[in-house]
Amino acid sequence: MERITPTPEQEEAIIKMVWESSGAVLNASTMGAGKTVKAVEVVRRRDDKVVLLIAPLGTRLGWKTTFERQGVTLPFRWLNSTKEGKANLQAWEHAQEGIYFVGTEYFVRLGWVGKKRTNTWAFQPDIVLFDEAHRSQNRHSKTYKTLKQIKAPMKISMSGTPTGNNFAGAYAVTKWLWPETIENSFYVWRDRWCETEYDYFDPSGKKIVGEKNPGSFFNALPCYIRLESELDVDLVEEQVLVELSATQRKAYEKLEKDMILWVEETR
Repeated sequence: MERITPTPEQEEAIIKMVWESSGAVLNASTMGAGKTVKAVEVVRRRDDKVVLLIAPLGTRLGWKTTFERQGVTLPFRWLNSTKEGKANLQAWEHAQEGIYFVGTEYFVRLGWVGKKRTNTWAFQPDIVLFDEAHRSQNRHSKTYKTLKQIKAPMKISMSGTPTGNNFAGAYAVTKWLWPETIENSFYVWRDRWCETEYDYFDPSGKKIVGEKNPGSFFNALPCYIRLESELDVDLVEEQVLVELSATQRKAYEKLEKDMILWVEETR
């Protein structure tokens, strides 16, 4: 496949990211605005040799194809529980060159044994790419706590909705990227940037309902990228086959037969 040529707007964003001196980027471009190709171009132009790519499993083929299409010849190594995946993990631990793709859930699992941190993510790659970064928006979550184990000279988080479903999520997402810039206290950060209202059920008495001055926080970040959608890459589909348990198989067959499925209510 022919290499994708970035649009002028994308090219400007790529150059900005390549030369970013703070060592981090939040790319909040919308879906279809080329977040993947921009990140791949950053890796290619920086000539990074060890890349950690944390992303949903369903995006793996798209990432692999884009790296190949843009001319990045590093081996694409998938970290998973298979024999090959474990061999790739050994390659990671020995700092061998490559693009190390790991699903978000498995990334978290590798970072812990019970409540104790492992040394899996102690090694510093040249760059970390974190796709769907809103998954770390809960500052109490293991995803966020696992991310904090990673140190790298360049970190790029990507999400069209980096705050998740609440502006409070902006704290954890950006604190990992710029730990020295974002306030150490969540409550100090909240009082500076967030619109709040009284909430009897919140221990602090305040509930975040939005940003105090819309746009001011993200505009104050060292490197914030936001491009609107321009579909510039081919859609790459990957079929994933999963084995159903006996209970799941029974429910699926009933769904096929009756075209209705009752889901047990949970509270």
